[in-house]
Order: sequence, then structure tokens, then C-alpha cells
Amino acid sequence: MANEIENSAENPGAFVIDGHGRADLGVVRALGEKGVPVYLATDSAENPVRFSRFVTRIFPFPPPNAPDEQKVEALTALGRKFANRPVFFSTGDISLLFFSRHRGVLGEHFHHHIGDPQLMEVLNDKRKFAPFAEKHGLPVPYSLVPEKREELEAGMGRLKFPVMVKPAEKKNWDRHPEIARIVHGNLKGVKAATPDDLVKLFDDLTPYDNRVVIQDYIEGRDEEIFSLHIFIDRHGAVKGWFTGQKIRTWPIHRGIGCFQLSVINRDVCQVGVDALKKIGYTGHAIVQVKRLPDTGKFQIFEINCRYSTWNYLHTKAGINEPYMAYLDSMGRDVPVGPEQIEGARWIDAANDVRAFRAYWRIGEWRLLPWLRTYVGRNCYAFFAWNDVKPWLVPAVRRRLSLPGRAVRRLMRTLRA
Repeated sequence: MANEIENSAENPGAFVIDGHGRADLGVVRALGEKGVPVYLATDSAENPVRFSRFVTRIFPFPPPNAPDEQKVEALTALGRKFANRPVFFSTGDISLLFFSRHRGVLGEHFHHHIGDPQLMEVLNDKRKFAPFAEKHGLPVPYSLVPEKREELEAGMGRLKFPVMVKPAEKKNWDRHPEIARIVHGNLKGVKAATPDDLVKLFDDLTPYDNRVVIQDYIEGRDEEIFSLHIFIDRHGAVKGWFTGQKIRTWPIHRGIGCFQLSVINRDVCQVGVDALKKIGYTGHAIVQVKRLPDTGKFQIFEINCRYSTWNYLHTKAGINEPYMAYLDSMGRDVPVGPEQIEGARWIDAANDVRAFRAYWRIGEWRLLPWLRTYVGRNCYAFFAWNDVKPWLVPAVRRRLSLPGRAVRRLMRTLRA
């Protein structure tokens, strides 16, 4: 029986699922600019990535929270449509773990660059990562992983306050509206200043999620946070690396980067490469570190296997890691990448405005220095001159919906 999609064996294309926004868009643009056909699977008609000129075809797909059996069936059916196996790309933890756990079946239909399955499980669960990092001698803050109040109280003496309380997996907090209220929307983690604050927070959280990680908080401004983004091929050779600096985050001090800077930091690279070599990692990885205020050394607070929300900055700085992954997934040799271009910036403008207001209130940023950071070589979360529709179409739709929302608010007021 003839295949529905006669893609070429030489350039079979990339198959992207998950995301819904910034991370997907960066991967799609990075691959599309190299002439790779991109196939997008999404559950959302509002996904801005679907408007990218680099998307060859769009397929409906179950949402991230759908049962694995349903997603395996859907992805297998989609894979059978292709004459030649495309390369699977995931930009989110849920779809990465899903593919990793079912790689035996899905690998018959897709190439992929997802590493050792046990490592994927450990690195995507902070409770597993804490003892794993200690066993392998990685430079990480002290972490406590209690499930009961008694375990918290027994281990609290080793903590240095303030501390950060994080979910073992972010999805654990995403699914509970009550947790969003408890942590004031900070679903990546929340700070506890004192032992009493920590006990109260733990007691509030545990009815909904007792799989939390408590970690010594590294003091310092957000500019002290750096990331190594790296691709290690299937033979264990580093083919490209990029270091970025978080200038601002939203929410501030513990959120997602909204203003990132390309800056070469060889110390950050060395810390990250040493850690990944120790654990035998291959594929794409992000090693997030923060500089200790007293020693100037870097501590690792997270290793991620997925692509970051701002991964397009690597491409604009000359390090196209998605394309390296594309080649390696098909068993081809990957040329060693060049040194990154310094000074390029990635900006999520809407969130950066929100962040500036918060920084301004506590005296960390003023208007003129903030405006000066926008002068230079910039790329943006959604806007790109060579791919404007992912920004333009949602913006126009929001504008067109404003009168309707105003009318609905007026009608509710009149009925009240």
C-alpha cells in the first residue's frame, strides 16, 4: 500500500509535538531555515506555531494529559503515513517522557535523539535527581525530599534558609488549582524564608502533592543565572555548545527567562560538560547553574533534557542544535559547530514588561537601563521578520475579540 506522505530518505523531515508556543517555534524555525520539512502535531487550533511558514503540514493530536495508550495509537498511525521515518522532536517534559517510555514501538516509525531511558526518568524527576546528583558528585545545592512532616523535621537542620520548595515534576502542580493559590502562581517553585514558613508551606501542599523537593536557595540577582545548552552526539562527542545568561525572569527571581543574553562563559561550559560526562549523557541537554555569591563558583540546580523556551537564541547566535540533533538522529556525522556569537538577545516582550514593573518596585531595574538592553541584535518569542504570522495572526485575533469581550462584560454588569 502506498504511503500518504512521500517524504525523501535524504531529508525526511522533523515531526514536532507538544509545546504550544515559544519552544516549539524556536525548533521549527531552526529546522525550517535549514530546509528541513516540519510536520506539527497539536491539539490546539490556537497554537501560534501552526501559522509558521516553516510548517509543512499539521496533524491533530491528543492533548498532553491524554492517556499514553491513546497517544501511542495516534502517533503510530501518523508514523505509518510517511514513506521514510521522520525525526521526532519534543519540546516538553511530558512528550519527551512519553516517547522515551514507548520508544520500542514508536522507534519503528520515527528517528529520535532521546538518550538513555533511565537517565530521562531521573533528570525529569527532581526527587530522583537529588540523590542521583549526590551519588555522582555533581555540584548541586543540598536537597531534602521528605514525604511526611516527620521526615521534614528530621532533615531540616541541614538546610540553609531561605530555601526553595519545588515540585518533583512541574505537571504535579499544574493540575491542582489549589496549589496555584498556595504558591501565588509560582508553579516552578516558591521560597520559604524561615523554618516555620517551610513547615506551614509543606503542610499546605501535601494534601495535594507530597512529592516536593526542598533545596538551599542560592542568593543573588537573576543575572547570576546561566545555562549551558549542548548537543552531545551518539558517540559521546560534544558537537556544539552555547552559554546564555538570564537577565530577567517572570515571575522575578524564580520564573522563566523573559530576557536572555548570548554570552560565552567557559566556566559554565566546563561545569556542565563535566557533569554530563560523569553521568554518560548523550543528546540535547540544558544545564542550569547559578553563581555562588561567596565563592564565585557555579552550582547546578537543574539538568533538562528538553529544549528551552528560548532555544531560538542558539540558532541566531550561530549554534543550531536542533539541526545537529536532526542529523545525529539519522546516524549521520554532525560537523562541530562554530563558537557562538555574543551579544544576541532573546526577548519575551510581554512578560519582560511585567517583569520590569516588578523589578522597578524593588529597585533592581530603572527605566533607562531597561530600555538600553533592547538596543542590539534581538530575536523575539513570537515575532520574526522572516516568519511573521505566528505573531501577527494571534495579535489580530486578540484585537478582533476585544469588542466582543467588552459587550459581554457590559451585559454581565447590566444583569447584575
